[in-house]
Amino acid sequence: EFLRYDVKGDAVEKVSKHAIEPHVDNHAVVTFVCLLSRRSDDFSGGINFFGGEERATTRAQAREEALGFGDCVLFRGEKLLHWVTPVTRGCREVLQIELSRI
Repeated sequence: EFLRYDVKGDAVEKVSKHAIEPHVDNHAVVTFVCLLSRRSDDFSGGINFFGGEERATTRAQAREEALGFGDCVLFRGEKLLHWVTPVTRGCREVLQIELSRI
């Protein structure tokens, strides 16, 4: 799946739609995410966070991964709580693949 978070031309109050709330991927045994944009040049914000518990939704409790162009992460989507902070400027593009049992 190709995902684009583009805040160009959006009002500041709409920026929250360019984020992903903490969640697990329902049936994805493995989730693969690869960044296709250049941080700083193309966008600001959009940092990936990974936490092992339902309540691990603060930076102090989670692992932060500020991916660079071409960087990829592979993780247990159905088990690991994860989210992305709002993209505050520009356009963030990612390739996401979820492999499921069904």
